[in-house]
Amino acid sequence: MKSIEKGTIIELEVQYLLVKKGLQVFSPVNEGCKVDLIFIDKNNVPKRVQTKKCKPTTCGFAIDLRFNINRTRTQKGRYTVNDIDFFATTHEGELYLIPIEVVTNRSIIVLRLNEKYKNQNKSFYAKDFEIH
Repeated sequence: MKSIEKGTIIELEVQYLLVKKGLQVFSPVNEGCKVDLIFIDKNNVPKRVQTKKCKPTTCGFAIDLRFNINRTRTQKGRYTVNDIDFFATTHEGELYLIPIEVVTNRSIIVLRLNEKYKNQNKSFYAKDFEIH
């Protein structure tokens, strides 16, 4: 499966889970935007979201927070608070929303599924970003 197809699947999964939670979801018309979707939160505030696929790790799953600047994928850029409000991903049917402020200046985030690996620098736990 091509990378773009995997990205589309994640976008659709995130949209589905947000709608299932009773939220309104909107998608951009054109491709290549930094924002993959917008949802209206419980306080009627629009939130800009960039969806990302995750990769399993020994302690949870990792998300690459960068974007490709050129077609050859040799240069990467970073999102800022001016671009998006959240990164979103799914893992085993659960939805995770990570505020951009939490991961500013990071290229990758690993969300841990358990607290077995406590001695890591600034551990992030998946349960802290899970949306119920």
